[in-house]
Amino acid sequence: MTISGFLLSAALVLQAPTYETGVDARLDGRFEEAAEILAEVAQREPANADVFLQLGLTLSALGRFDEAEAALQRTLDLAPDYTDAHIALARLAYYRGDLDRAAELAAALPDDQTPPDLRARIDAARESPARSPWRTDVFAAYSSLSGPLSPWREAGVALGRRIDEETSLTGLAHWSRRFDDEDVYLSLTYARGLPDSGLAYVTLGGAPQADFRAQAAIRGGYESPTAPGGDGVQATVEASASRYGVGDVFAVQPGVRYLARSDGLRLGLRAMIYLDETRALQTGWEVSGELRASDRARLIASYTDAPDTESGRTSEVQSAALGLRYQLTDRLGLQAGLVHESREAYDRTEITISANRRF
Repeated sequence: MTISGFLLSAALVLQAPTYETGVDARLDGRFEEAAEILAEVAQREPANADVFLQLGLTLSALGRFDEAEAALQRTLDLAPDYTDAHIALARLAYYRGDLDRAAELAAALPDDQTPPDLRARIDAARESPARSPWRTDVFAAYSSLSGPLSPWREAGVALGRRIDEETSLTGLAHWSRRFDDEDVYLSLTYARGLPDSGLAYVTLGGAPQADFRAQAAIRGGYESPTAPGGDGVQATVEASASRYGVGDVFAVQPGVRYLARSDGLRLGLRAMIYLDETRALQTGWEVSGELRASDRARLIASYTDAPDTESGRTSEVQSAALGLRYQLTDRLGLQAGLVHESREAYDRTEITISANRRF
């Protein structure tokens, strides 16, 4: 090698990011920068377990959990007894909500090497009412209509079961009485959390011998993941197909939510696009908000200007809603709501009361 070539190689080595600069960036909270540096160092030093540990910790802080797990597993491939890597994997499982695996990993650690807060946090989360496998909801509603029209009445019950950390099933029976006609709508919803990829769900339902509700319907949707901590913007989309006595109705509803969990704020905007029973295209929109009023109370409000199909025919409706959700205990919650609708033929005002119980 020539002297100039040697000097150039030495200069490149001196300019290359180092393990120490990557660790410093992580400790300073500059996680994106740290991830880039440590990934480059890992390529140069593929047998350095410390580099992969620090890379895994950095990726975990960024919410890139799959990549973080791969880096931590690589650490253990190189150093199977590396306690910090085992602890990091247990914390990662906790962050992902896989509490059973987190508990299993934490239990395998020696007592004198386990952070005292780790097992306590995992145990508290596993005992939380939110992890109760069953949930039941009951609701009732009464609507007064303008003019001489008779009131509407509704009642229903839902029963949900969490199958595992990511999957749940919910059944619903909903009785409605409108204009002297009665329907009972039955549905089953399957929801599945996708690791690092959000939530997907599908609902099948229908009203046997329907007078005004859908005879058969299928609905599916997706909610994108949020950043670690639950803050930020979330995209949503829902599509449905329903068969009524007067024809088929198809709908697509894309939306976006802004979540600021630390401030107890949630805002939503949703577009509604319908192909109605006459094959006419109709559109609408909805804006909604939720605000934490106290540790146990939340205020809910929405305004909608969109087609409505639940009465058997698609019609334009403008509605405003206000509600209060109150958590009486960790397992019991109540909600009350008031809705006012303006339709072409009449106005409707609805009062709704509901309760939910986890067990």
